[in-house]
Amino acid sequence: MVIGVPALALIGCSYPNQFKDRQPREPHALLTAARGDSWRDRGPLINFINGQPTSFWRTRERFLISPGPMKLEIIADSSPYRFGTLGFTAETGYRYHVVYEDKRSSVGLYDQSVSGKAPVLVARAPRLNKSE
Repeated sequence: MVIGVPALALIGCSYPNQFKDRQPREPHALLTAARGDSWRDRGPLINFINGQPTSFWRTRERFLISPGPMKLEIIADSSPYRFGTLGFTAETGYRYHVVYEDKRSSVGLYDQSVSGKAPVLVARAPRLNKSE
């Protein structure tokens, strides 16, 4: 069996403990992040989920996460890059969404599960200084 060069490149470029989505048939919650206006103005990036790095090669911020305690590490597209950790408890069937807030000085995690209703703030984290 011959494996193409692009397939080999993708196989060889993952982290050893990289976050893997839950299977759609397994209990899960959906985690997304806001998109930016352009490639130079990206939205917040979910960098780690429960200490596991997310794939560098992904094309969007969309993850199927396990129900239970979660810790998210979010990064920005400009310095200082890091935000404080977002901690919450994911519930099966819920939809969570990460957005920039307060002119990018913080990120908020919202529950968007009830359609037709305003999203509910679950957690907020400030932008960290370079030294933090």
